[in-house]
Amino acid sequence: MVIVEDRRHPATKNLPDRFEISDEWYEFNKSPREAVRVLATADESSYKQNKPMGDHPILWTNESYRRMIYICIGHDPTSLQNPAYVTAAARLHPLGRLIGRTT
Repeated sequence: MVIVEDRRHPATKNLPDRFEISDEWYEFNKSPREAVRVLATADESSYKQNKPMGDHPILWTNESYRRMIYICIGHDPTSLQNPAYVTAAARLHPLGRLIGRTT
């Protein structure tokens, strides 16, 4: 389960508050939250963690760098059938503005 935290960013604007997606979940030694703008997190209660983080960002931007965004979901081809993922991915992809205008 993905929890959308920041719906003011263009990549997450108008996404549902939460959406399910089947994927692998990267786990980190520590949350990057203090250095980035977190857009969405993983709901750790929705899967079995190998290394519980508590705070588990999976989509963020580092506003110190122009156009930098990190997204760690979408590895599974079935992600392309998930409307929330497709919306976010289209907005993040370099061609996203073109895709967004035609859909």
